[in-house]
Amino acid sequence: MNRADGALLVVRAGKTRYSIIDKLLEHVPKDRMMGVVLNRAEEQPDSTSYYYQHRYYNRERALSEAKSKQIAAEQKEEEVAVVN
Repeated sequence: MNRADGALLVVRAGKTRYSIIDKLLEHVPKDRMMGVVLNRAEEQPDSTSYYYQHRYYNRERALSEAKSKQIAAEQKEEEVAVVN
């Protein structure tokens, strides 16, 4: 590993044994390990991704609505203060 600035480990899903990965990682300095690519993994629909996207969108919408209500309440307070 003396001639490379970094290493990217490519492993095949369901084929590469953990023991081989462990042995390879023993020879690569941690500061030079750039990452791992999992090749030929079976694609599965990710329902959790939809859940988090949906949750994030609803959170952003709720925050926006709360901010609008806060601004409206502050404007009302200012109007009341001016009248009194």
